[in-house]
Amino acid sequence: MKICIDAGHGGGDTGAVGPNFLREKDVNLNVALFLGDILKLNGIEVVYTRTTDTRLGNNSNESLGNRVKIANESGADFL
Repeated sequence: MKICIDAGHGGGDTGAVGPNFLREKDVNLNVALFLGDILKLNGIEVVYTRTTDTRLGNNSNESLGNRVKIANESGADFL
């Protein structure tokens, strides 16, 4: 089984920012990487759309399109 994990946001796209300046992009990435580690420990192949604080395009639409492309081309069973 293969699962693609999309952390979303990244780079200049912070997503929501909380009252203590906690950024959605940081929480998403940390959760995505943690989840991936758990899945791998259980024998599941994992593909990420991003593993660092990067944005996969020049704007939100381009980034989303590139993340969808990664997911589709990965052959993952689940996203």
